[in-house]
Amino acid sequence: MQMRMPKLTNSFTAELILKMVSGHLSTASISAGDRVRQIYYQNVKMNALPRLNSDTRELVDRLKRLPGIVGIVLGGSRARGTGHSLSDTDLGLYYDGKAPFDTGALDEAVARHDDRKHFGLVTSIGDWGPWINGGGWLRMGGEPVDLLYRDMVKVEAIIDAALTGQVEVAYQPGHPLGFLSSIYAGEIAVCQPLWDPAEKIAEQKSRLASYPEPLRQEFVRRFKFEARFSLDIAEKAALRPDITYVAGCLFRSVGWLLIGLFALNRAYWLNEKGALAIANQFEVAPPDLEKRVGEIWRVFNSGANELSHGLRMARSLVEEVIVLAESAGLA
Repeated sequence: MQMRMPKLTNSFTAELILKMVSGHLSTASISAGDRVRQIYYQNVKMNALPRLNSDTRELVDRLKRLPGIVGIVLGGSRARGTGHSLSDTDLGLYYDGKAPFDTGALDEAVARHDDRKHFGLVTSIGDWGPWINGGGWLRMGGEPVDLLYRDMVKVEAIIDAALTGQVEVAYQPGHPLGFLSSIYAGEIAVCQPLWDPAEKIAEQKSRLASYPEPLRQEFVRRFKFEARFSLDIAEKAALRPDITYVAGCLFRSVGWLLIGLFALNRAYWLNEKGALAIANQFEVAPPDLEKRVGEIWRVFNSGANELSHGLRMARSLVEEVIVLAESAGLA
C-alpha cells in the first residue's frame, strides 16, 4: 500500500527530516503529529528515497578530493521525499567562492564516471547565470544525475537576508516564474548532506531549523499583490482576446498563490515543478486545490470566449488563500 504524504502543518525542515530518516529522533521528543510524519519518512527511507547508485557514489567520492569544494549534498525532490522513478538525482556542489574549484579537474572526474566517458559534460562557473551558476547533466549507471554549483559564500549571505525577510526575484532559464533568492535557503534546509567535512552545510541547516517568520510574512505580502495584480492586468487582454498574454498572467497568479501557500505552511519553496501537487497536500490550503487549478486551465483550453470565466475562477481561488492568510494573522 502506498502511503499518502502527510499534511505539512508547520516548520518541517530538513534537520528534522534528516533525524527522522536516520532514526536519530526519539518518539518521546516529538508531537503526535510529528510521529505521523516520522512513520512516513521511515517509509520513505525504506522505499521511496532512492539510494545513490554505485557509479554516482564513486563520483561523489572522487569529488570530495577536489580542492575548493566544501560540501556535496543530495537535493531536489529526492531529498524532499517527493521524487518518483523518473526524477533526476540532483547533486549540489558547494564551493568556496573565494577559492573555487577547477572546473577542468571536475570535467576530468566526470568523464571517468559518466556513462558516455567523454569530456565537456560540465560548465564553467557562471555559464548558466548568476544564480544557477553552472553544473552538468550526467548519466550515471543509466540514470540522470544533475550537478549544480553553489557558491557557499553567496549562499550564506542569502540565508542572512532570508532570515530577515529579504528576497530577490531574478530572471533565470528553467524557472518560468523567476528564481527566488530564498531558494538557496530552501535547498540547504531540505538537502541531505553527503559530504560536509567542516560542517558548513550543517551550520546553515541549524539556522533554518524553523521557517523564518519574516520570510513567511514577506512571501504572503508579495503573493497578495502579485496574484491579484496579474489577474487585474489580464482582464482587458481577455476581452481582445490575447490568449498568450492572459495565459502568462494566469500562470504568474497561480505561481504566486503557490508561493503564498508554501509560506503559510512554513514549507520551503524550491521550484515551480511539482509545487502544485505538494501544495495540494498542505493542511492550510483551499479544498481540491490541484483539481480546481486543472479546471481553470481546461476552461482556457475550451476557447478564447472563456478566458474571462477562467480568470474569475482563478480570482476566487486567490481570494480564498488571502482569507486563509488573514486567518493566520498575516494581514
